[in-house]
Amino acid sequence: MDRERSGARQRLLIHRAISRRWLVSTWRRLVRDVRSAPDGLAVFGFALGLRLILSLLLSDTFDKDEFVYLALGRDVAHGAVPYRDFAFFHPPGILFLTALLNPLTEIWWPLARLFDVLVDSVTALLVWRIGTYLYDRRTALAAGVLYAVNPIVLVSAVRVDQEAIMTLLCVSGLTLLLGKQSSRWAIVAGACLGTAFWIKYPMLIFLPVYLLAARRRAIACLLGFVGVGGMLFLPYLDNIRRLYDETVVWQLVQRYHTPIVSRLETSVICWLALNPFAVAAVARRNIKPLWLVSGFASGGIFIFTASAYPHYFVTVAPFGALLGAPVASRFVRLGRRAVVLGSMAIAVILAGCLNLVTAQTFIPASHFSAIHPIVQLIDRTSPPGTPILGNRFEFAYLAGRPWVAHYFWDTRTTVTAQGLDRALRPQSTVVLYPSTSPFSFPAGLKSYLDSRYAESQRAGAILWLPRAGLAKRDTEDDSRLARDKPMTRVGLTKAL
Repeated sequence: MDRERSGARQRLLIHRAISRRWLVSTWRRLVRDVRSAPDGLAVFGFALGLRLILSLLLSDTFDKDEFVYLALGRDVAHGAVPYRDFAFFHPPGILFLTALLNPLTEIWWPLARLFDVLVDSVTALLVWRIGTYLYDRRTALAAGVLYAVNPIVLVSAVRVDQEAIMTLLCVSGLTLLLGKQSSRWAIVAGACLGTAFWIKYPMLIFLPVYLLAARRRAIACLLGFVGVGGMLFLPYLDNIRRLYDETVVWQLVQRYHTPIVSRLETSVICWLALNPFAVAAVARRNIKPLWLVSGFASGGIFIFTASAYPHYFVTVAPFGALLGAPVASRFVRLGRRAVVLGSMAIAVILAGCLNLVTAQTFIPASHFSAIHPIVQLIDRTSPPGTPILGNRFEFAYLAGRPWVAHYFWDTRTTVTAQGLDRALRPQSTVVLYPSTSPFSFPAGLKSYLDSRYAESQRAGAILWLPRAGLAKRDTEDDSRLARDKPMTRVGLTKAL
């Protein structure tokens, strides 16, 4: 009896000690979080403000991929299924997300851009948060700022794309791995990476990074990755063959391979030159977490892929910022005002390059002002509800017209000219932009268009217009010329 009482007393004392220790540690963590909250809010506000400024400065520019996600996401929102109803060469995650945003984008499509701005600002906040686990207060702030001002990250953040969302998921998982020590949270962290993989396959390169950061919880992390990643692909099992052919075979075999020199150039600039503090940290051979070095080194894999575009390196930027933060905080001594003004200067220079240098190909940027005449012409010649065929989605999307057969430039090998012929209507307009793009339609389609439609050129595009629409346009142009007859040749050119 005495033994039982003694054992119960010991268990009670142990329970009280554990509870007291848990309360003390929870209280200390809460106090630390409250004290560091102003730093986190400062990083978030700084990143958000910088992205909003750049959004305004780049409001006339866009990437053609934006309208692929928006248009096909709208199709998914209306019941279409990728890999069954249309071809898509990435995993389905981005289309599912843009479908969720469709009620907002139907009101005003730039709301999808604002969503990415918010997402990437949260990523900057989480980069700072990871910095608090690894470094002191000043260095953690430096990590958040370095990520927030990365030029490649900035451009990606103000456009509708995959990278901002993938990067947030990747950094969220790492934050959970470092901030929570239970296996349950390791499973959730793995699920974050599995969801990022559902958006784009290259996120698989960060799985070793996760396993290194998880240490003894690596199995739990792997379980979350495989479990959630597998469940997200389950709805597409009926079309698994097409999914594999379009997202794996096409990417590895059929896709155009850029020259190795171009891939090296892009990698050197976006991976190394834009992360100088991270390169300096690696060169100094300081003792660092192996998972952090591994994450930054993962950027080198894009040298060996089919193509290496600048936005590929957005997911590497958090690791570059965290790796380079100790070097930056030690050797760069700038006040808050200097940081803010310098960051605004980066945004202005970046916007100037994309707005003014129209011939650059490093970061693709088309201009709304350049295609506005084409959208206006479509609006005049094709009645509402008439399907529009184009090698790019933005013309039909901005004109408020449906698009023919979910078609865009990369699907030319998956459809036939006859299939597109049958989808056209007598009053449909066909757009080829730019006019120098020779391989944007299936073979044989151009001869059909030349025999049935009237060809016209405007704003660098070739348009095949319905005959009645062309006559209507010519009548409008003639009446305008008669009305503006006293104009000089310069004035006439501006009017047209």
